[in-house]
Amino acid sequence: MKGHLNPRCQRLSHMLSIVFRGLRLPLIAVLALLAYQPVSNNSVIAASFMEEIIDKEDGWVDGSDWVLENAAGFLPVPIIITEPAVGDGLGLAAVFFHPPDDYDENARDARRADGEVSRGKDDYILPDVSVVAAGATENDSWFVGGGHIAHWKNDHIRFQGVAGYASINTTFYGIAERPGNDRGIKFNAEGFFIDLPLAFRITDSDFFIGGGYSYTTLDTTTDLSNVLPPWLQGPAFNRLNLDTTLSSMEAFVQFDNRDNIFTPNTGFDGELSVARNDEAIGSDWEFTRINAEGHQYFRAGEKFVIGLRGDYAQVNGSTPFFAVPFIQLRGIPALRYQGESVLVGETEVRWAFHHRFSAVGFVGAGKAAQSFGDLNSQPTRVTKGAGIRYLTLRKLGMHAGIDVAKGPEDTYWYLTVGSSW
Repeated sequence: MKGHLNPRCQRLSHMLSIVFRGLRLPLIAVLALLAYQPVSNNSVIAASFMEEIIDKEDGWVDGSDWVLENAAGFLPVPIIITEPAVGDGLGLAAVFFHPPDDYDENARDARRADGEVSRGKDDYILPDVSVVAAGATENDSWFVGGGHIAHWKNDHIRFQGVAGYASINTTFYGIAERPGNDRGIKFNAEGFFIDLPLAFRITDSDFFIGGGYSYTTLDTTTDLSNVLPPWLQGPAFNRLNLDTTLSSMEAFVQFDNRDNIFTPNTGFDGELSVARNDEAIGSDWEFTRINAEGHQYFRAGEKFVIGLRGDYAQVNGSTPFFAVPFIQLRGIPALRYQGESVLVGETEVRWAFHHRFSAVGFVGAGKAAQSFGDLNSQPTRVTKGAGIRYLTLRKLGMHAGIDVAKGPEDTYWYLTVGSSW
């Protein structure tokens, strides 16, 4: 939610995407399944609810029927934010899964029994998802926002739009070879964001082409109290105080043949994108951002799934500090290591020791530099960790759980729903 708004959420200004990680759609949906309590004391309603969250196939708690067959309205859902850059936090969302128009589980099972539907992608339902949410963290960051994931024309057109308003308190440590104080410079960024991408499948292949528009307004203010004495603070040191607008157009090409968009077991998900911020479309800054990312999943026997990730980000031009790419790995706070060129690799192994429970282990590494040519001379930041997963939505193939990751400075915990990427 990266579950799956990624890589769309990353195309907001990076500053705003820190908090929006807690609003990723798969995350919100899964939290409802085990935390939601019926508001009525009516025993018939309670019994009906319990019947819907107990999987008839194996008798375990599962929310597939509840989110797919309940058309009464939005679910109230708690949000748990675990991003170390802003601290732990809580929120509340209203979320609704929209099954496909032709959703008929009995008919699909009949087609599968007749051999008309193959196993793999057809094991899982591809829903549309809507959400509105609000939340806050322990360092006084907060956000309100919403989003919608839609699949039209039998998944030949995809839309993943998000919009919201946030006020975020975090820390800037410097860019690559010009590091700031180890304590960093505290700052607040407050503003509005919207991201509207649209992708079109090329005939019946696994390739998509698309484009999008992103708009962000930000008012950033710094707090130098932890790096400078009061008598040194003043206008000369306020270069990070900005009232600015980012406006960008983007083009991208994607390939996606994963068996499941939430917690994949097989397949590849890759994307190459170019986004341009320019005064001609209302931006205060002129720079180009290039992203290349790929995620490969494959089975190793019946019980093991191996995932491989490679991401590269590059910015060229006049880029505000909060939009400079940073190393995104479990175990490293957002914005901790920034550079105009950032390269990240990670691998994860998931072991299904039970038909509902899995254990995961992962290791990652990243570099941040002022240019691609300087990456080799920069130190490698390594992270590692482990976690546990539970199959919360069997019919959607969605797992959720907790990860503990050790990074260069500290150890952090994460609530992970869907894919970690």
